[in-house]
Amino acid sequence: MKICFIGLDGSGKSTQSNILVSALENKNHDVIYRHQFRYESDSVMTAKDKLRPVIKRMQYLMCIPGSVLIDSVILRIIRDSIVWRLIRPLISYPIGIMVLISGLIKSRGKSKLYGGHDFFVMDRCFLDELARVEWKLKIRIPFKSLWFRYAPAPDITFYFDIPGVTSWERMDPVDTGKEAMVEKEKTYKRLIPDYAVFTDMNVLDTNGFGIDEVTKAVFTHLRNKIKSFELT
Repeated sequence: MKICFIGLDGSGKSTQSNILVSALENKNHDVIYRHQFRYESDSVMTAKDKLRPVIKRMQYLMCIPGSVLIDSVILRIIRDSIVWRLIRPLISYPIGIMVLISGLIKSRGKSKLYGGHDFFVMDRCFLDELARVEWKLKIRIPFKSLWFRYAPAPDITFYFDIPGVTSWERMDPVDTGKEAMVEKEKTYKRLIPDYAVFTDMNVLDTNGFGIDEVTKAVFTHLRNKIKSFELT
């Protein structure tokens, strides 16, 4: 059983993932927890961390204003130039496809490695990869159903619904602009109906609710889906 939590930054994905994992472990269930955006290889993650400053500057040039915050006059001049505005659309799609292929490899690899556990709790899934690409690059990836079909989907998915402005307010540190987070929220809500064909999608309005209240809502939904055990 694959259970996934998705949503904007600060919506409670990691918190609820850890709470669910602890509850399942306390019931002696075979459970494992993994994050979609992280590679399984420590050496790859180390290399990625070392390259992060370079990657962030490249993202600043390629992505929509506000999605990556860097205080650089030179990069801003390049990004806002007429020449770059003409070049950027030509390379946005190839870059987006490359990112999605990497995400597909990660998704399939994690499913192969950990799908054999009784419960595989996932912090984000391939939908997050596609939403991030379309949001940051301001493009529309074609043949979404094919991408979703080849990326192993969770059995049950929870989308924690909070406004983009609320997500921005909860950021620490703030690495994305307010308007960009509003656009990210719109992207998720546009893609969720397409992804719901491949997973049991549950959209929970968690704005203004405490951790215990959200946990209760999640557990209630899971009891209705999985009747063979109690989580509390």
